[in-house]
Amino acid sequence: MIEIDGVDIASISLDDLRRRIITMTQDQVRFDATIRTNLLPFTMNDEPRKLDEKAMKRDMDLEQLLKSLHIWIPLAKKGGLDANLYDVGYSKGQMQLLCIARAIMRQRETGSRLVLIDEGTSSIDESTEKIVNRIIKENFAGCTVLTIAHRSSAVANYDGLLRLDRGATVDATRESDSESAEEAS
Repeated sequence: MIEIDGVDIASISLDDLRRRIITMTQDQVRFDATIRTNLLPFTMNDEPRKLDEKAMKRDMDLEQLLKSLHIWIPLAKKGGLDANLYDVGYSKGQMQLLCIARAIMRQRETGSRLVLIDEGTSSIDESTEKIVNRIIKENFAGCTVLTIAHRSSAVANYDGLLRLDRGATVDATRESDSESAEEAS
């Protein structure tokens, strides 16, 4: 039996299951729409945007998140959250950062606690990756985060690591295992 948040996945619909999992892949999904719509794609079919207090707070949260990921400045020059994604001219690495912001917003909206990341930082530099690792750790605290990565720096702060080679497990460690090994030396 496989459970997510204590619920047997066989007992829920496939759509419900998909809503409980947040995914980030190296191949980003892009919509020919505003940055806001790209960050909140599950609200694309909602009523026309109201400038109510909740929407304004969400916009402030989006702006703050994009600033923390260092991708707000080029966006602000093009119209902020109302800019069309294709007009902003983000690089592949910046698009990965935008997708990380999307996943964080999705988690905040749904409370989903299972996050799957497939090479989510493969196109960003090492210093930006350190910032992203901190942001992921802060924003997905209390979540199970499964990351597929070729660079060990992408999983530097994880509680446990499972290293595979040609589909076979070659090493498995937990944070407590590595701490014990450091204390022994």
